[in-house]
Amino acid sequence: MGVTQSRSKYKNGDAVSSLISDLNQHTKAVMIGMRGHYNVTGFGQVATWETGFPMAIDFAKGYPYYNPGETGANDLLVREEPDAAIIAAADAGAHFPQKAVRHLARIPVIQIDPYANPTTELADVVIPSAIVGIEAEGTAYRMDAISLRMKKLIDSKFKTDEEIVKDLTTKVRELKRGA
Repeated sequence: MGVTQSRSKYKNGDAVSSLISDLNQHTKAVMIGMRGHYNVTGFGQVATWETGFPMAIDFAKGYPYYNPGETGANDLLVREEPDAAIIAAADAGAHFPQKAVRHLARIPVIQIDPYANPTTELADVVIPSAIVGIEAEGTAYRMDAISLRMKKLIDSKFKTDEEIVKDLTTKVRELKRGA
């Protein structure tokens, strides 16, 4: 987030890419984004093979549009554009800029997460989810994009985040058809 959320935003990524290119003239170098939360790489992998973009994807035009610095969650919240938010498996309250968090506090927020965190404190609805690799099976990705199949170790009364999102989507579609 330091590279993409500081002054010059996406241009910083271009500068780092140029540095890596120059380094590769003399040695082997790669650029890997450091991830702060569990399976952020997994989101990036799935988003990329679904849309062609790893993050900051805007579907408002009816197709995926990507422009970090404009279409990221931080960017939208700082501009006070969203009128509601669903935050799944992330802690915007602890990691987003203060102006973005202030806007989140003013709008309806649904938090889907197995753990209490600063975002659950400001959320209007908190839906606890099962923990993948402990209470549910699933796939997680290491930071180097290697996928790991996670087994369920114990039973849980909580649904997986995938099941929760599917249930919410089904309910929204039902309400939309009835309206």
